[in-house]
Amino acid sequence: MVLLAGSIAACRRAEDSALKPIETVVAERSVEYAGHASCAECHADIAATHRQTGHARTFALTKDSDIAARLCGSTLTLPAPYGRYEYTCDAEGAMVAIPARSAERAFPLEYALGSGDHAVTFFSLMPKPSGETVGIEHRITWYRSDEAFDVTPGQDDLTPSLDAEFFGRVIPPNQAKECIDCHTTTAVFDGHRLTSLDPGVHCEECHGPGAQHVSAAKAGDTKASLSHIVRAHSAIDEMELCGRCHRTAKDITPERLAKYPRSVIRFQPVGLSKSRCFLETEGGLRCTHCHDPHSPVTSRTLAVQEATCMECHSRADQTHCSVSPAADCIKCHMPAIELVRGISFHDHWIRVRKAEDAGRTAPEDAGHATVK
Repeated sequence: MVLLAGSIAACRRAEDSALKPIETVVAERSVEYAGHASCAECHADIAATHRQTGHARTFALTKDSDIAARLCGSTLTLPAPYGRYEYTCDAEGAMVAIPARSAERAFPLEYALGSGDHAVTFFSLMPKPSGETVGIEHRITWYRSDEAFDVTPGQDDLTPSLDAEFFGRVIPPNQAKECIDCHTTTAVFDGHRLTSLDPGVHCEECHGPGAQHVSAAKAGDTKASLSHIVRAHSAIDEMELCGRCHRTAKDITPERLAKYPRSVIRFQPVGLSKSRCFLETEGGLRCTHCHDPHSPVTSRTLAVQEATCMECHSRADQTHCSVSPAADCIKCHMPAIELVRGISFHDHWIRVRKAEDAGRTAPEDAGHATVK
């Protein structure tokens, strides 16, 4: 099978993070991770709620995925030149074959990326003849909105020229690693296999490797245990931390940032960084002001979120909305924008929306909106 690395705009971490404190702690990732099960021994309540979050469920081996299990024994026919896909499963996970192209060879679908709250896309790693490892983002994604499998976002116009491209988009080595990094806490590439795998985004992704923290805590040395864990971030550092995978403004070209097309809406830190609520509060507004990283998004109701807005905007020295001073803040100033197939994201550029904002949601930009 011949491979040629393509390019995508998804699954990319910020390359030049300003998050110095955690970068220092994470520098020795290989030997200092404790694993989130160790964290749960002391932080049982937090661990229990975190298990329900999308972050915790954003990566699985297909042999462990309930969504992947729905593929077993199924077939799916796509328009030419793709043809019929036949899915089978064994103890190692899911596989797909295209009988018209190779009746005897099944392609392994190794990993299920995405929490399933929006979608799940299947992903595999395979070696190139040169020895590099590339990723294959499978052509088929499962969508929560209608409980169905269909073409993966961003692949509608993909025309295969290589054998591998009939199974999905070929992801270059560095981007394949970034995809895996953003869906796991630890994963070491051993050729085209993953070792030291801690699937999902757990405690140590934000708090840093915890082995020394756990060891000191078990020894009863509170001072040492606290010195070996990241407990707090500034508003800027917090945005950089979230932006490693959710993107920051420096990941967007200046022209695209100025235009702010619909595809950028899913990168929440980008929008927030443009908001006066963030720029003029000197750290008063940050990601965790509205989102509890230890709990599901649904744990905070719309009423609770709007109460957060009113913490500032009910004060005499703050701007009061002339249309609806005590309600509908999010509906008007952070509306949910549908990007692809029943998948919506709230626009985090908090602002008084104007007529020209309607043009930012034009459908011609939808092809850039790959969702995981």
